[in-house]
Amino acid sequence: MTIADAGAVPPASAATDRAMLAALGRDLSRAGGLERGEALVASRPVPPADFRDLRAAPAWLRRSPEALRDLARRASLQSTATTLAASIDGTLLGRVAQACGEGALDAAISGARSGDDRPIPDADAIEADGLTLLAAVLPQALRAYLPTGCTDVVPFSDASRARDWVERVAGEGA
Repeated sequence: MTIADAGAVPPASAATDRAMLAALGRDLSRAGGLERGEALVASRPVPPADFRDLRAAPAWLRRSPEALRDLARRASLQSTATTLAASIDGTLLGRVAQACGEGALDAAISGARSGDDRPIPDADAIEADGLTLLAAVLPQALRAYLPTGCTDVVPFSDASRARDWVERVAGEGA
């Protein structure tokens, strides 16, 4: 589900469509993206987001920076769920639970599917790993709206798989 799809009524005119998209842009800015976007633009040239980017933005991008960090951690766990489920390393599982929460770890394991078999990152790298998944789902211009410090994240190489993991934990996927 994209931001433009989230409860939106089809616009009656191009002006209404532009107004709706402008409101979505303001929502992203209020969620903390404006400062992130301004910092990114100041640090290196990146094309600014336009109406096409806003229309395609996933609904989860409107979340607060902390909620996006939590989503990143949960997406990382989901991508490693079958590996986590097969692990007998109690120390590793304990560090993962401490970094992400037992509930997030349990949810990932219980929702494991074929293909959720990436290697488990170090506990202190789970959030950064998840941010590569979030970045893979977004157009370059919208990556500026990820939490501060995430503008140089190299997106995960398989956007389709990343989208599946992110949407599943965001509650937007099948």
